[in-house]
Amino acid sequence: NVLSFFEKLTESSMLSWLLKCVVRMGPYFACFPASAKKALKVLLELWASSEEVVRILAFINIRQMAVLCPYPFVELCMKGLYLTFIRNSKFTNAHTLPVINFMSNCVVEIFGLDFATSYQLAFVFIRQLAVILRTSLITTTEKGFYTKVYNWQFINSLKVWSEVMCAYPNQDQLQHLAYPVVQLITSVITLFPSPRFYPLRFHCVRMLNKMATKIEGIFINSVPYVLEVLQSSEFKKASSKGSNGKGKAVDFSSALKINKKDMQTSLFQNGILNQVLELITQTLAIYSHSIAFPELALPAIVYLRKFVKNQVKSSYIKKEVSSLIDKIGKNIEFVDKGRQAVDYAPKDITKAITFMLEERKSQLSPLAQYWATLEKRKKNLAKIMKQKGEDEVELDEDDEDDEMDGEDEDDEEIEMDENGEFNSDEDDDLEFNEEISEEDEDNSNKKRKVPSKKDTKKAGKEIKKETPSKKPAKKANGYGAHFPKDQVQDFELSDSEDDS
Repeated sequence: NVLSFFEKLTESSMLSWLLKCVVRMGPYFACFPASAKKALKVLLELWASSEEVVRILAFINIRQMAVLCPYPFVELCMKGLYLTFIRNSKFTNAHTLPVINFMSNCVVEIFGLDFATSYQLAFVFIRQLAVILRTSLITTTEKGFYTKVYNWQFINSLKVWSEVMCAYPNQDQLQHLAYPVVQLITSVITLFPSPRFYPLRFHCVRMLNKMATKIEGIFINSVPYVLEVLQSSEFKKASSKGSNGKGKAVDFSSALKINKKDMQTSLFQNGILNQVLELITQTLAIYSHSIAFPELALPAIVYLRKFVKNQVKSSYIKKEVSSLIDKIGKNIEFVDKGRQAVDYAPKDITKAITFMLEERKSQLSPLAQYWATLEKRKKNLAKIMKQKGEDEVELDEDDEDDEMDGEDEDDEEIEMDENGEFNSDEDDDLEFNEEISEEDEDNSNKKRKVPSKKDTKKAGKEIKKETPSKKPAKKANGYGAHFPKDQVQDFELSDSEDDS
């Protein structure tokens, strides 16, 4: 009767009240597996398509049932939440991003309830992503071969698994999957290195940097992937202001690619350079206390000096790049001073790991402090834009309805059979083959909030330290990531193996 009542209610206040009551019924659902599976289906629908309060209460109920109901109900909850998240992450823009982030956090939390089950499901789903990527790599001669990978569903899937790895860094089972996830991310970056997909590249680099920060014992060098952006011919072309006298600024947090007409604008080029400087600073700050930092940073300094001398014409960019070079130089001196006091050789890995351990905990290096200043500035700017958006920016209702209608037509409904199994054909072989047209992309990005110079200055004034600057890229010695041998999982895919 309660489940039937859910289907008839549409008002969020009534749904919230009923969900609060259902929380107390969790122990009773645990005694009736068939009813629990029906309740899970209803709760997943509410979690995916309702208002914020209803979504939160629906997830609380799902989590409680996952804890109370006997195995394998927790597996159904994990699988249901992940697949529902993927189907609802097709369109990502400034309006839908908070909801997608919330759903992603829910998936990460549910995968922390049972690590044995999490490993089994994560292995299957990550392997499915690898199969899709491999198919695109094999068909590189076909037109649009990258569309199954370069879309929000695939990128959000990678984000979820990188977040899972970062959320549970001490779980040995899950950490065996960190290596495949890193390999997937780096392969996505190099699949189709077009300037139009620089925002997608930045999303991938941020995933790598977060994993390098949260997971101990691994080295992920993401700097070369950022330096490739500065080597692009786009920065050698003269910029224009656009047809309307102004370039169209890009919100990199909710974009995967750039429209061709915006690529030659000065706003696009300055935005790309700012992103590059920020990501280079973040990557170098991660290893700013490493005993090998001088060797790691030297190629970056050499390239940045060459870039400033030959390609940069903007006085603002020159100032930012020069500031970063100065900070890197000071950090090299900081590490060199510590290296003079050591009494062991570079081959003593165990001792090298403990180098500047106390300074690392306190983040005392010049580059780490510089990055902390940038983060404060970014948070202040986001706060200003949020307050400004509440008064000035609204999503066009007609465009929103059109977008949501299109999503409903393409998405499959989650169905369970009598045994509680999901009947969707996508469950065993996920496909991300949605090709979003230019018109759909323009509509999804419409009226995007972009910080103005005035907002940036206002955010900077709130920090008493020196004004943060976006930073240039460093040229690293090599690509890829280093993992301890015991963390490298055998993840090869043979052609004869059943992809499902």
